[in-house]
Amino acid sequence: MQDKLNWLGRMALLTCLGAAVLLGSTTQAVAATTPAKVFHITAGPSANDEAQKAFFYASEGDVVEFGAGTFDFKSGLIIQGKRGLTIRGAGRDKTRLSFLRSNTAEGINASHCEGITIEDLEVIDTPGNGIRVFRSKYVTLRRIKAGWTDADPIKPGYQTKPSNGFYAIYPVMVQQLLVEDTYSYGSVDAGLYVGQSSDVIMRRNEARYNVIGIEMENVQRGLAEQNLATENTAGFLAYDLEGLSQYGEGSIVRYNRFVGNNVDNFGSAGFVKDAPRGTGAIIVAQDNIEFYGNELADNWAAGLLIMNYGFVNSKSTDLKQDWFNEAVNVHHNVFRNNGKKLQAFDPNNASTTLTAAILLKGFGISAHILTDGQVDKPNGCTKYPVDQNGIPLNQPNAVETWRVNPRLTTLGAPNFGINDPQPPCHFNGWKFNTVPNWLLGPQTKLKEEFRVCMSDNSFDAAVPPYLNLNMQNGELTNLRNFLLGDRNMGKLACKLKAVKEPTVNLPYVLPDNAVRQPSMEESARVCGAAARNKLNLDLAATYNCPTLDQYGLFQDEQDPRSKPMGTGMPFELTSTLFTNYASKYRFVFIPQGKQAQYRDTKTGFQTSKPAGVTDGPWYPAGDLSAQSLATLSFPTGTVIAKTFSFRREDASGNLINEDLIETRLLIKRNGANGPYWAGLPYVWEKDATSGKLVARLTPQGKELTGSYDYQDHDPDVKDANGQRARYKGEVKQYGVPSAMACVVCHGNERAGEAGAVPIGPKVKFLNRTNAALGNQNQLQYMKAAGLLSGLPESFAGVEKAPRWNVPGDVVGKPAGTPADVQARARAYLEANCASCHNPAGEASNSGLFLSSATPLNTQSGVCKKPVAAGRGAGGMLYDIVPGKPEESILLYRLASAENGVRMPTLGRVVAHAEGATFIRDWIKVMQPDENSGDVCK
Repeated sequence: MQDKLNWLGRMALLTCLGAAVLLGSTTQAVAATTPAKVFHITAGPSANDEAQKAFFYASEGDVVEFGAGTFDFKSGLIIQGKRGLTIRGAGRDKTRLSFLRSNTAEGINASHCEGITIEDLEVIDTPGNGIRVFRSKYVTLRRIKAGWTDADPIKPGYQTKPSNGFYAIYPVMVQQLLVEDTYSYGSVDAGLYVGQSSDVIMRRNEARYNVIGIEMENVQRGLAEQNLATENTAGFLAYDLEGLSQYGEGSIVRYNRFVGNNVDNFGSAGFVKDAPRGTGAIIVAQDNIEFYGNELADNWAAGLLIMNYGFVNSKSTDLKQDWFNEAVNVHHNVFRNNGKKLQAFDPNNASTTLTAAILLKGFGISAHILTDGQVDKPNGCTKYPVDQNGIPLNQPNAVETWRVNPRLTTLGAPNFGINDPQPPCHFNGWKFNTVPNWLLGPQTKLKEEFRVCMSDNSFDAAVPPYLNLNMQNGELTNLRNFLLGDRNMGKLACKLKAVKEPTVNLPYVLPDNAVRQPSMEESARVCGAAARNKLNLDLAATYNCPTLDQYGLFQDEQDPRSKPMGTGMPFELTSTLFTNYASKYRFVFIPQGKQAQYRDTKTGFQTSKPAGVTDGPWYPAGDLSAQSLATLSFPTGTVIAKTFSFRREDASGNLINEDLIETRLLIKRNGANGPYWAGLPYVWEKDATSGKLVARLTPQGKELTGSYDYQDHDPDVKDANGQRARYKGEVKQYGVPSAMACVVCHGNERAGEAGAVPIGPKVKFLNRTNAALGNQNQLQYMKAAGLLSGLPESFAGVEKAPRWNVPGDVVGKPAGTPADVQARARAYLEANCASCHNPAGEASNSGLFLSSATPLNTQSGVCKKPVAAGRGAGGMLYDIVPGKPEESILLYRLASAENGVRMPTLGRVVAHAEGATFIRDWIKVMQPDENSGDVCK
């Protein structure tokens, strides 16, 4: 027994071995003829711009290196689509990246990357998350520190603050992840959070003064070892949250110290807000988890808490999710001095529910280990879950390519992924065996290997070892919950087979198709030598020209509102994205002899590409992410230009003057792994030498001011008094996004293309007339001009989204009726929110999807609990509460201009007053789908 409990010795051995272990990789090295470039960034006034430019120009295998000192950044550092990039400092106590004055939520935000490493630096005082890595592969985070300076327990005067950011270190939806030797502090959610990720190692990390120290949420094949979580509300949490892209299983938690976690809960939203103070570790709704060799000591409420999901949300309607813990193996842990100081029960504080349970079931005496005692039972559901193609998950599907985990879990359960539809009922038949009973006949019983087992643990006498609370969920008024607790631990005296350790193929080695993009100097040379006064789409397909006029897009090179060159075409949309009340001018340039392919959410999806189509992605029917993304399919070489300006008009709507702010380009290029879209921001200014207006490439972004006073360009848009709508105001911090920031809104993994894919030019939004085209319908014009193929002959059936701000613009729905309001509200949300909030977008980890193609139920926010919202939830419980806009998080964030709260996070710094008012009116009369779970409480 003593040998088995010598976990400290094992930790020491693993610490010695850890540095020597080389995790395997099957990739191949980049050719030696393409040496990496190191971008050196030094602290000072220009550091923000230099860092943003470095991330833009960095090629595969390059290094962005921050020197020693404190860096004061005015915006977050965004990295997108990079392979083999290393971001490093001089040491986590020497290089400090401060985002106290940043106008964006994240400090470092890396997405859609492969082989990225972040090391040897500190990120502090972000409005939202410290370091976020999203939808990436082969990621290493090591020797980093992240938190909030006034919440640094090393410093005197420490205090926890609900206004701090959500997560200090936040990898989410990552495959192949190593997090080691980090320190996180002060988070209102979790200090070190790993969510919806697969094949993960977290080792030798430290977390202090967070609500949750270290969290594994919906993780498959995770290993947490040799970590220290102390002085948090709860030290460690492993659980599954409803409605997300995957569900967790097959993890190991070993050789950790979860000690002295007794900080008052200062969380602001979600389950963590209800986490009981004084808990060493919490396990909720986990399958096949092995918990051993850990020390759990000096936690005032309990050492280990094991509960079913009913304690989180007993009204969850997610039929994919399994509430119960199966195959939980707790062995060879040391429990010491836990459970001796329960928090006083407060009926208005959900985090004290555990106290009430212990008072009720254990006569006020806690235990080192608390469980709910619940075991799943057959529920009569016989319909085996299927994938989006209707194939049962226990059978192979040869055509799907998106799934990142096996179709079955290690226990043989359906392993749901993000695109699998909700089943008609929750299938749990995989858990049970039929056993003979001579008296009662055949009985269905949980398989022995799926039990919760506890063996060979060490307990001191501070409190009893164990208490089974006999509680189904956290509702103390449930009659079942008046059963007395049970301290007989012998019922759990069993052993399970060891969980297989994850395989993490790191360090990353660049593949042999690594490429280098043209340097700033090369682009300047080639673009400067190109012919002028012609459309240069071939130039745009490769080079990032220093000035916009070098692409030859417009007849007047000083006016991006003038007639386009060559095949260029102006276009407008029925419902548009709000951007600080800026006016917008949109153009698309399709290469000569090529065409866009028609694609919409009704008829444009194919299970395979039609004969003759070689350029552009096609989607399988029923793919929700594709439905929310279905723009026209543009050929390689296409350029989409959008110019932003501030107009000032007289009382009659006549233009007085107009300030050109920026022109953003989306360019479809060919890359090593297929087509991708590059996003380039150009800022307009007057050239000091020539006096002409010129738009200069500004990959670092820029902050500007501006004022506006103009009538809505659409005469059908009226104000509350029935007069033509007019907008007047000032924007003090208009943010031109960095080039890397384009992907925050435009990035989408399921689009079939990488980079900053288009958002606006969907059939439903393009289906309208345009005065600049002689009042012709835009789609019909494109067909006649040879720019579009596949437009249905019967145009009456082509889908059309309404103008959100014109009552009665919905065909067949009278103005002002709930049906009319709802259709327009969904068009507004799709235009303003769905680019991120879809199953493959930047906010896919939230499980909130706002395309009009998504059923109006929990999936689209109805009675849905927030994910990763932090203070952005405003203390509210649900994203949308039908009939109660004042209790709806979605409206709260839409109406806010506060950094870290507002949504969208980028693209605006002022609130869209008219849009917020309209969404408020919609929530009052909204009509959720049947069986949407719209009784929120």
